[in-house]
Amino acid sequence: NNNNNNLAANSETVKTSTRKLLYSLTAVTPNNEIKAENISKRIIRPFKTFHRTTSTGYAIIHQEEKIKEEYKLKDIGQLVKSGTPRSEIFELFEEVEIVYTGDTTIEFLLHPDNQFLSKAKVLITECTYINEEEGSSVEIAIERTHIHLDQIVKHSDFFSNVEVLVLTHFSKRYYSSQIEQILNEKLPESLKSKTIALLLQQFH
Repeated sequence: NNNNNNLAANSETVKTSTRKLLYSLTAVTPNNEIKAENISKRIIRPFKTFHRTTSTGYAIIHQEEKIKEEYKLKDIGQLVKSGTPRSEIFELFEEVEIVYTGDTTIEFLLHPDNQFLSKAKVLITECTYINEEEGSSVEIAIERTHIHLDQIVKHSDFFSNVEVLVLTHFSKRYYSSQIEQILNEKLPESLKSKTIALLLQQFH
């Protein structure tokens, strides 16, 4: 998720261990919205994150125009023909469906342009460190530009309207049973019921 403003919108063949995939690569910057191909009424909105290098998270947003209440009983076609601007007749509604932060510090949720993320249906973010053992403190998380579970707990109000919070990118030092136990112990009830730990079995 690093930006490269010199990257042109080209088709590139990306090799995987089993096959080749054809991608269209497009350089983006925060708030540079992209229309999602083959997905009706969806846009992808990049947003600023904070890591060792310039980084970006992504939100998939459902956008839909709806007729304003005062025009619902009127002939919309006639209004448009008569020159009434669409912006006068319709208003744009947004629903933040999925948010993915990638590697970042907790600063992503404090940035003024990122407050719309708090309304996400599903918010996927990293949680590299989860306890206070040597080498995994909040201070270490800040120094290494990652997130500590204690920071998520501290800012739990930010996630009050998030429907599902997915935590991932846990340090390899933790076992899955340890992660589940610590999350259960530390998360407030307001977060516990909506939080999922995404564990990669090869690491845990």
